[in-house]
Amino acid sequence: MDLFIRKYEDKDYETVNKILNINFSHGMVDKEIPSNVERYVCDSSDGVVGFFVLTKMRNIIRGFDYYIVDYVCSSVHGKGIGSFMTKYLCDKCDNEDVKYIQLSSSRGREDARRLYQKFGFEIRDSDIFRRYKK
Repeated sequence: MDLFIRKYEDKDYETVNKILNINFSHGMVDKEIPSNVERYVCDSSDGVVGFFVLTKMRNIIRGFDYYIVDYVCSSVHGKGIGSFMTKYLCDKCDNEDVKYIQLSSSRGREDARRLYQKFGFEIRDSDIFRRYKK
């Protein structure tokens, strides 16, 4: 299967929502996005098979840019799609003026965690705290 990464287009909305539902049990809500956010699809001769979101952030205290990656997912597992997308992310970071890539993966997603470690991602000794609006 020949794979390539391209920016998300409105025509991808329905397929991407199916992929998100398979992996995260919800689809995409917002069609409009901020200027520092980019959405990408992994495309093939079979159509769109993967999706991820890349947000460029600025650490204003330490003075550098970094990427936050969300929703790395594919329509099928075990076909190298996750590896292909992760390699793209690593290459993009290495070729741009950003200090690092940050992502999170729940402890139950063991395959994804092994994949990220294979590409040099390190598990940080921290927890994410979140407070929802009342």
